[in-house]
Amino acid sequence: MEMILKRAMKHKRAVFFTFLAVTLVSIMVMLYSGVPDITIYKQEDSLMSKFQVFNSFSEELKNKFIYDVLRAQSKLAVMGMLEYIESNNEPLSDVNETFTDLMFDATDPDGVLSPVMCNMKLSNYTDAIKELSMSSMKIETNITFISVFVNQSDPWHIDVYSDVSISTRRDDFFFSVNDTFSVSLPISGLKDPIYLFNDSVNIITPRMTYTEGWKARTPVWDRNSTWAMLINRSYRHTSISPSFLMRLANNTNASDCCGIESFVNASYGDFNRSYVDYLFFNNLTICSELKVYNYTNISESIEGMWFKLDEVHDALYNMTDWQDEIVCTP
Repeated sequence: MEMILKRAMKHKRAVFFTFLAVTLVSIMVMLYSGVPDITIYKQEDSLMSKFQVFNSFSEELKNKFIYDVLRAQSKLAVMGMLEYIESNNEPLSDVNETFTDLMFDATDPDGVLSPVMCNMKLSNYTDAIKELSMSSMKIETNITFISVFVNQSDPWHIDVYSDVSISTRRDDFFFSVNDTFSVSLPISGLKDPIYLFNDSVNIITPRMTYTEGWKARTPVWDRNSTWAMLINRSYRHTSISPSFLMRLANNTNASDCCGIESFVNASYGDFNRSYVDYLFFNNLTICSELKVYNYTNISESIEGMWFKLDEVHDALYNMTDWQDEIVCTP
């Protein structure tokens, strides 16, 4: 069994490092190849063609380049936060402040360059496009990321917002825009911060494959689906659990829109507490507060040994008929 658990952990780590490698490669491709295609701007036979070149380049900055930069740098910043938590075994004191520092300066909460960021800053992207546009098209380009902010509006994505100022100039042509841009990043495939605080790893994988209409899909929870969630170490959305961003700070309060949770399994041992992740690791279901039930009669493999739920989650997962005994009671 120990060998199986080790293999599972290696697989989960492999998934994460593959995700990191793909992100870094995509950043390099975007930075050096994905900037506005200079080759299409060679024809300048008239004043109109010059304007068309200038206008197309400016529009591409606003409609594509800014989003590509924001998405790529945000992926690195999120992984930088997780790397800091894993290395220090402590939560973030301020998620947005840490995110901002990583985005602009590539530094962690201790002011140290994050190894995951590879010294990539937002200014790296803006400096590169500024130099390239001037050398290739004689267009003066200035892009300023004024601020960044991260939030959640659904369980499986984080939303990144940035106030950005863009200006381009060539001869008598001038373009300027100041606006708030936003991108959405999936959390599926990322490490769960709450496990990292406890020297463990669990990869966030939704119990179901959700689409944009996920709110309309209400899964039926019973013994089988609960067991599958335990064995697969997968996640579901609930309105009583913390969101991904809250987990970065070890905030265990409820998030109505974005709460997610998983179950810990027998590899952590036998404890008289609920095996819902954020409750288990923070010992929030002591017997003085809630009844706790065990389910030895559904323990079909070692993963389910010692599995327990508090009375709130017992009802939420429709497990009342499968209670074996009350472990403790207020």
